[in-house]
Amino acid sequence: MKLKLTYGHSAVIALLIVSGWNTADARDGTQKEHARTAAEEQKSFDGFVDELAAQWMRADPISASAQQYFTGTEQAALDRQLTAKDFSYGIPLDKARRSEYVQRARRGLDQLKGYPRAQLTPIERASAASLEWQLRDALRVASLEDRRFVFEQFGGLHVSLVNFLTQAHPLRTAGDVDSYLARLAQLAPVLDEGIAEARSRARQGVVPPKFILQATIDGINTLLRAPPADNVLVASLAERAAKITAMTDAQRAAAKESAAKLVRESIIPAFGRVRALLTEQLSLSTDDAGIHDLPDGSSPYGVFLQSNTTTDMTAGQVHALGLQQVARIESEMDAVLRELGFAQGTVRERFEALVGLVQ
Repeated sequence: MKLKLTYGHSAVIALLIVSGWNTADARDGTQKEHARTAAEEQKSFDGFVDELAAQWMRADPISASAQQYFTGTEQAALDRQLTAKDFSYGIPLDKARRSEYVQRARRGLDQLKGYPRAQLTPIERASAASLEWQLRDALRVASLEDRRFVFEQFGGLHVSLVNFLTQAHPLRTAGDVDSYLARLAQLAPVLDEGIAEARSRARQGVVPPKFILQATIDGINTLLRAPPADNVLVASLAERAAKITAMTDAQRAAAKESAAKLVRESIIPAFGRVRALLTEQLSLSTDDAGIHDLPDGSSPYGVFLQSNTTTDMTAGQVHALGLQQVARIESEMDAVLRELGFAQGTVRERFEALVGLVQ
């Protein structure tokens, strides 16, 4: 079995079994009788999932690099590309590429219908069920991508790009260093694409609350505080390139200087444009937070709740369940506290008294 880790929804198909899992060893006698006898059929399902996973990874160079999904020249070419996406779900920001993303998910669902579950092995049925859920979830979340914030302090585009470049982009060879520099050269245009998308969403009323805007601005200020030569995008390259024994000191110095020049002349101005956008949006924002405050806010919450938990429960049902569990726990705490001689006051007051006594 090849089992690939996911990196947002773009790599989600790669979660699935794509080459068998030693099916002959995994099946007992009963399973062998149930399994299809034609090797071609077995291959066809594995091949379908394998190719589908490859399609998604080719469309998402960042995920392909993070997992080093391919090999040779194909992987090397992807390692030089940088694209704008929602890193939480892998959904492209560009509307044309997002349309391709949606069409790819729909094609996958249509193709999956060609593999009746009854004809699949138990392992394949599990893969098929997971694949179907993930593809449908990709469609659900993609329909609401315009409701999400492009820039925010934790997982915004600018934060995710820097984290990816400094932590996940491979730096093992001189070629990897060259690919890193190629990606640095694309960082400003990708940020500008994010700015354009954030403006488009703001026209639809999707503006982060003030505290998110301010925290994001503060984070950008911190990132830009260091001089270009000490910027994390340069420092990370220098630190990791120092471990590449095939590079000379002169090559490392040249790479560092190229990175510092890109940071100084291209990347810092781009981050300045992001900061200017967020500062501009402060006057349009409010202190209200919560997805319910977005346009048609009742719909997105349910979708994201399902996407992040797989539950079919509504938000109200989840809240009610939480209240039930709090009541149950407090009841159990009350009984224990009474046994320990703490009978007066609220559960919280008695618990704090117990903690104070222990200390």
